[in-house]
Amino acid sequence: MEKNEARKVPALPLEAQLDFMVKDDHGRKMDVSITRGDNVLGRRTIIVTAEDGRGNLRQKIWVDESKYVVLKREMYGRAGEVVGGYVYDRIRFDIPIPDSEFALPRGAKIISNYDELARLAKEMGMRPLTLGKETGYELATVRISKIGDKEFLYQFFTKGESQVSLIQMKGTSIDLGREFESRRWNVHKWTVGGNTLALVGEASENELKRLATRVKA
Repeated sequence: MEKNEARKVPALPLEAQLDFMVKDDHGRKMDVSITRGDNVLGRRTIIVTAEDGRGNLRQKIWVDESKYVVLKREMYGRAGEVVGGYVYDRIRFDIPIPDSEFALPRGAKIISNYDELARLAKEMGMRPLTLGKETGYELATVRISKIGDKEFLYQFFTKGESQVSLIQMKGTSIDLGREFESRRWNVHKWTVGGNTLALVGEASENELKRLATRVKA
């Protein structure tokens, strides 16, 4: 970002945050179960347990039962050993924060995710195609990513607990790879102006096809 800019992004719901966290080594979402957890810092928790496709324990995440804040996380190796993680040693939810802490510098430019989309699309020589706001989906993140050596424009949307990704890539003969074309997600692909677009998510194929009609510049 240039100097004196402020990035405006929507707050991700807990479900979307966890979706980023519980991915395997290939970026695929793991099998997740939720159980009642023990207390962390004297607070009641739920435990989100993630296993890979072979049933191996890979992660445990302790989430505050009432505030939905991650308090503790453990990551496991292939032999079940703890290989990483963290736990807070203290936390407070009642600290007053003056409004002045959120005041923007004079003359600051507000940059939204849609502004960032326009910039990245221009950088890649593409039109800034995105899901129309009338769908109720909100653009949570946008970035340039890669499949192998092939760059693509990636957008991630949320609508309550629903999530969907939009991929835009140059060319019309594209293999999205295992990280997207998996049994866990549905994929709808189509081409526009020599580019391949794909909507990826847990929504039905018919819903993804419907959403595709709402993708526009």
